[in-house]
Amino acid sequence: PHVRAFARAAQVKTETLRTDPDIFDIWTSFVTAAERLCGHFNDAALPTNMEEQHVVGDGRLLLQQGRDLVSYITRARTPMPKSTADYIERCKAYAERCARLAG
Repeated sequence: PHVRAFARAAQVKTETLRTDPDIFDIWTSFVTAAERLCGHFNDAALPTNMEEQHVVGDGRLLLQQGRDLVSYITRARTPMPKSTADYIERCKAYAERCARLAG
């Protein structure tokens, strides 16, 4: 639910003119959604296995990098195809790594 809420808030922010009187409420919703996206990490729930801890840490980092990329795109109101393609490749590599470990 946090990913969808963040994506929706980013879409609304991108589609709203900066001169729109609602922009302050929309911006606040966007920032709050971004914080919720990564704010629910629970260090107490980390696995005890060191390799699994690294996988979880890398997943968290990947999520934060995605949040930051969407934030940059939203603020700039322009696509960033190279950055997006690079991020998608990192996501694919992470998914492959997880599949190998599960496997």
